Amino acid sequence: MRLQRHTTHGHVRHILLVLAATALAVAVLVLDGDRLVTDDQRARAQTASRPNFVFVMTDDLDKQSMHQLDGIRAMMGSNGTTFENAFVNYALCCPSRATILRGQYPHNHGITGSPTSLEPHFRELGEDQSTVATWLDKAGYQTKYVGKYMNDYRGPYIPPGWDEWFALSGDVDNNEVNDDGQSLTLAGNSTDAFATETSDFIRRSHANPAPFFVMVGTKAPHSPPEVPERYLNSFANASLPRPPNFDEVDVLDKPAWVKAFPRLTLDQITKEQTKYRQRLRSMLAVEDLLRQTIATLQETGEIDNTYIIFTSDNGFHQGQHRLVPGEKKTPYEEDIRIPLIVRGPGVPAGAIRKQMVINNDFAPTIATLAGVPIPTFVDGRSFTPLLAASPPSSWRTAFLEEGTWQPNVPPVPMNKGIRTTRYSYVEYDTGEHELYDLSTDPYQLDSKPQAGNEQLYSTLQTRLNALRDCSGAVCRANEWDTQVISTIPKANATAVPPTADVRAIFSEDMRASSITATTFKLVTLNFDGTTTNVTATVSYDAATEKAILNPSSDLSSGATYKATVTTGAQDLAGNALDQNPTLAGNQSKSWKFTVQ
Repeated sequence: MRLQRHTTHGHVRHILLVLAATALAVAVLVLDGDRLVTDDQRARAQTASRPNFVFVMTDDLDKQSMHQLDGIRAMMGSNGTTFENAFVNYALCCPSRATILRGQYPHNHGITGSPTSLEPHFRELGEDQSTVATWLDKAGYQTKYVGKYMNDYRGPYIPPGWDEWFALSGDVDNNEVNDDGQSLTLAGNSTDAFATETSDFIRRSHANPAPFFVMVGTKAPHSPPEVPERYLNSFANASLPRPPNFDEVDVLDKPAWVKAFPRLTLDQITKEQTKYRQRLRSMLAVEDLLRQTIATLQETGEIDNTYIIFTSDNGFHQGQHRLVPGEKKTPYEEDIRIPLIVRGPGVPAGAIRKQMVINNDFAPTIATLAGVPIPTFVDGRSFTPLLAASPPSSWRTAFLEEGTWQPNVPPVPMNKGIRTTRYSYVEYDTGEHELYDLSTDPYQLDSKPQAGNEQLYSTLQTRLNALRDCSGAVCRANEWDTQVISTIPKANATAVPPTADVRAIFSEDMRASSITATTFKLVTLNFDGTTTNVTATVSYDAATEKAILNPSSDLSSGATYKATVTTGAQDLAGNALDQNPTLAGNQSKSWKFTVQ
């Protein structure tokens, strides 16, 4: 669904299209009760409640730099929800962008960062035939891409799913753009041009009954940072952050590729200081883009029906662990952590979420909010529950980190690892590994040796193996701890009706065959300390992830009962229930209640 640009030719064509559409609508009037309803009115009724989306993706913006970007945090965070633990599964532009578009790990979409595994390969594999853009476009959304797309994109090609296309072509340091098939060179700052394109699209979309989706990929703050002249003197006193792992003194615990880096020189530190300020200055243009976009949404009355998502394709390092060349691509926290702020309809203002969200989740989240089906190949999961005022108690506890290409600088060996809520464990193809307890060592200064930590290594290796080659629902299952997250009746409830059944709601989809009278049991707690089994039928409702135990007869008045879901209950990947992962072995779930 292509909207007409503001040109004389386009304006005339727009009038003709409107007249033609009006004539067609009159021709297809149908009787609906006592009213005549046009197809156009029906379309408006179908799409009026569907939200719009503005997805702003910066390039190489690390989470740490957000502390300096007060304007963005005020516009987005004060009016939306900030995710403190957002990550990418591969800290490199092209693999991450492919993941964002399709919701898959790199080992599934095939874009792994090698010199030949860039946008042309994404196209050759046919992966751009099904992305969040095609899903929404087929559902009637107006779609537009603005800015940097994927590495090595060039030429007249326009991927499917995008009604309008305004994408950078060629290297990141030039301003050549494919404007709906026509090549042009931008004058001035590219972020400013992207802001204009975005606002223009929103204004024209407002006149159309269909909702819209616009994805904006800025060059900022990618090197060399593109700074508008108006901001050349900003951040003059901003100091390059020097956390405890900056120019790390002792790297004996690190793999050989890190040990190969010498301590930073004064010249290197000075250059990083200059680059740091330039990166921040370039982000002020992104702040302006967000401000202009929000103003346009307010002007058109679309602000209350639009989700704005602000994030980055990967993080960045500047001297941490002695690393300067390459500036990303590593499995360290500085590179895999990204900023993420969401504002929109019903999203709590000023809220903070600690749950782990990854770039696999962006596409399914947008699809869920848009009411669009999610393809089965998607590895990620919608984080819409985290946008509610009361987020769920159970959430992802691990994800897979991948680094499947060995670039020259830095010479990071091929690796795969697992990042849990507490640990970072990475295996390199050199046979080396790293393990950090992030609760006590957030800067990853001391890798734990395998000797003396055999059980922990075994646990993390097992979990890594479960995700290493996963796909679809298996990925989602193995990223979660399988738990009972709520019960009916609640634990220690009193005055429970004798006719009540007993229910256990799980954190994820369960294997129905594992939910039986053997794994979900109810007993009466007798006064003499013994128990009596309650005969019951057990069923599982996959739609609600709920197990239901229905006693064969009414429960006894005044009696106390104990319900138990055993570790025999399994998720779709075969993982056993583990109600308390902090304890050794799998733990069952038990709770008591008293009948009135």
